[in-house]
Amino acid sequence: MRAIESAEGLAVAVIDALTSHICVLDKGGTIIAVNRAWREFGESANNEKPSDIGLNYLEVCRRAIGNGASEALAFYEGIRSVLYGEVAYFQLEYPCHSPTEERWYLARVSPLYLEEHQRDAANLTPSGAVVSHADITEQKALETKLAHMAATDWLTGLLNRRAFVDMTEAALVDLCQNGRNAALLMFDVDHFKLINDTHGHQAGDQALRAIAKTCRSVLRANDLVARIGGEEFACFIPDTDMVNATMMAERLRLKIAALAIPPMAFKITVSVGIANVPTSGVTLDQILTSADRAMYLAKSDGRNCVRIDKLVQRGERATA
Repeated sequence: MRAIESAEGLAVAVIDALTSHICVLDKGGTIIAVNRAWREFGESANNEKPSDIGLNYLEVCRRAIGNGASEALAFYEGIRSVLYGEVAYFQLEYPCHSPTEERWYLARVSPLYLEEHQRDAANLTPSGAVVSHADITEQKALETKLAHMAATDWLTGLLNRRAFVDMTEAALVDLCQNGRNAALLMFDVDHFKLINDTHGHQAGDQALRAIAKTCRSVLRANDLVARIGGEEFACFIPDTDMVNATMMAERLRLKIAALAIPPMAFKITVSVGIANVPTSGVTLDQILTSADRAMYLAKSDGRNCVRIDKLVQRGERATA
């Protein structure tokens, strides 16, 4: 502590010790001080003026173009609001990706009061603001991983039931608003209990993973496919009519029937039900019920086939 001879020296030492990139703004938004992390970041980015002291941060944000311009404009509004005393603080998460890596930062703007009475007095604006940019890449990566785990079936890597329902309901809103067609497929593995009893549960798991892989190869990138329970799967197919949905279901059924599940190379089949998705007037529960009804019709007709249950506009059952 002896090396630090003044409060000013202490303040400089403290902000230089922080890993966040920090700058101090005056009332007009001009940068009047930066910490070591800010300077080093500028130097690594080959900035012509690494310290940025003298730059007006508000103007830099307001004039930003290209990638990140929308975040920069939002940050401009946040800084301005803090400097004018309109908000107690402002913060914003934003991406700062390079061609080789993805990075995320949390920017925070806090008011700066140089005199104690400013903080307590009513209707007084701050003397400036302190801006910090903290690297939250690891936190975002963890959040992404947890979100993926929460939405994914652990065995097959497909969507789980909850994620499928949430995403399909969101897709239905968009489809109904734009009057676009869609279909929903539901299928399960025929005699799956017998497969487990005969070949073991590990073989049954292998069969489910093989089905998931086949679904990915047959379905389009924007189709939603999920394992919704046990040996049961569901696929939501937007922007398609019943003819194309039936062709896709048949192709999926045939590819699954052609599988040879290791290590015993046993065969599996599926029974597929299809429900059309009217442009309005039905809920996802009604569509799922319709597809489930069609699936059980396929089972009653001998299994290893595709059947259709058609919904009309108001959610009533119609004869296919």
